[in-house]
Amino acid sequence: MAAPNEMTAPVALMAAPARIPTLFIGGSGRSGSTILGRLLGQMEGVTFVGELDLVWQQGLIENRLCGCGASFMACAFWREVGRAAFGGWDAIDLDEIRGVEEAIGRHRRLPLSLAPGISGRYARALQVHSELMSGLFAAIRTVDRSSLIVDSSKFPVRAYLLRHVETLDLRMIHLVRDARAVAFSWAKKVSEPGVPYAQAYMRRIHPARSAAHWMAFNALCHPLERLGVPTMFMRYESFIQEPAASLARVLEHAGTAGPWGDLSFLEDGAVDLAADHSIAGNPMRFTTGKVTLRNDDEWQRRMRPTDRSLVSVLTYPMLRAYGYVAPDDVEDEHPRIGS
Repeated sequence: MAAPNEMTAPVALMAAPARIPTLFIGGSGRSGSTILGRLLGQMEGVTFVGELDLVWQQGLIENRLCGCGASFMACAFWREVGRAAFGGWDAIDLDEIRGVEEAIGRHRRLPLSLAPGISGRYARALQVHSELMSGLFAAIRTVDRSSLIVDSSKFPVRAYLLRHVETLDLRMIHLVRDARAVAFSWAKKVSEPGVPYAQAYMRRIHPARSAAHWMAFNALCHPLERLGVPTMFMRYESFIQEPAASLARVLEHAGTAGPWGDLSFLEDGAVDLAADHSIAGNPMRFTTGKVTLRNDDEWQRRMRPTDRSLVSVLTYPMLRAYGYVAPDDVEDEHPRIGS
């Protein structure tokens, strides 16, 4: 593995002549980013790539399934992207990428992204990351002839890093879902079909930890607007209720004209999903065919009262700010804690 002070950026084999329109879906996990990204990906000219930050770990190292159903290394789309970006995925130094991720890829290192010159090691790793992502996004646009690339990596640190990639025209959708629904989803045992060689399950998180993540990740999204990343706030529940109108606003926010086509196919509350080439995300990324769009409100019926109360109290300030609770609603939850 290259020492931190020996990091060198790979040279992409092609370079885009203009900044690449890129839409980053940010926020907390389990907030509906996969379905939003997939609906956007149905538009002509839009390429939805899923959680692109996991391309190295879940793609190259673990060879998990692409959204199209093929393994990452067997997927014709991603093979061509690797060739166009780097001359082939085998040209990537995975040890170097691990070093980069350790240096810049954690939220605890996020403050350094605001002033990378403070740390020479961080600045060098950030430069390598920027070169990698510049080549990768350029290759995706070339291979799929994209007018817009949608990345649902969600975690704010990724947006803070992408803002340093000068070849990107980066915009963000700050997607928020009720913290109690998010906590309920994180606590469920859900199969992970993206791992083809073993029975695997999605990661599970205790409601208290989920609440902390929800507060922190959503809070970290807000400064990005002031840092120059045009940001549109959207609630998952509103998006599902009015998908066509919501997508129209999202595409307008993306800031690029494209052959998006007619959005009327969403007006009956359902959509016919075609396969895409998403990396990681909710297991529904493998679902194709007609899908009914509905608010997943199972948590309101099945969430344990103690868990619901705990999350309500821990996230109350932002639940109220985002319009999920009225000023006095949380008081009704208090007696349930510990019951």
